[in-house]
Amino acid sequence: FVARNTKTDTWYRNRNLTLSATANYMKTFGDHDINVLLGASREQFRYNTTVASRKDFPTDDFEVIDPGDAATATATGNKTYSALTSVFGRLNYSYKDRYVVAGSSRWDGADIIGTDNRFSPLWNVSLKWNMHEENFMKSCRFVNVLSLRGSYGFTGSIDRNAYPFTLMTYGSLRYYDGIQLPIDVMPGNPSVKWQKKEDRSIGLDFSLFNYRINGTVNYYCNDVNNLLGDKKIPYSTGRGSVV
Repeated sequence: FVARNTKTDTWYRNRNLTLSATANYMKTFGDHDINVLLGASREQFRYNTTVASRKDFPTDDFEVIDPGDAATATATGNKTYSALTSVFGRLNYSYKDRYVVAGSSRWDGADIIGTDNRFSPLWNVSLKWNMHEENFMKSCRFVNVLSLRGSYGFTGSIDRNAYPFTLMTYGSLRYYDGIQLPIDVMPGNPSVKWQKKEDRSIGLDFSLFNYRINGTVNYYCNDVNNLLGDKKIPYSTGRGSVV
């Protein structure tokens, strides 16, 4: 018995493209400061793989697969593509550096999300009171920084660890020249949504005795909605699971 030697060649290419554009406006008038930022971005991710193999080489010293038996040749390939488009904005306002208000909003869209909820609006607002800038704190010379802050808003994400779930399905097939080809491709579940986290937080920052003692106290409460998961359902529905 002679073992059938095998050689496999693997080729892959990973291409990521990121485009972004931002515009920033800053203005100070009297005791007021404002900062406005607007922007947009586009990200594309492409991944290609090809694996080819042959067996029964005359010796084990070949570095290419061509000398192998052509009758044993196999080849497989895979290609993935995804894209993310975002539009975002941010506004910061400060009065005498005592009262600071910040707000941001963004609109993100990903092609791997179902068509019914492909774009997700997200926003956040925060307030900060620098009490050490108040006149009544001037007598407390040992206090360098004393700030009270709070925020509320939403952040979104796509949990890729929740894969695999059906991204695309063939709606219908047709035969052409003896080959079965898809002519209609649909998302597996058009109702899949972004995971959205509701963020609530309040905190206190302080520095004392010429910044020798520094500290932060935080309290937060976050809720995550629309978690992705694979739920088993009866096959009588036409499929074995749904996301």
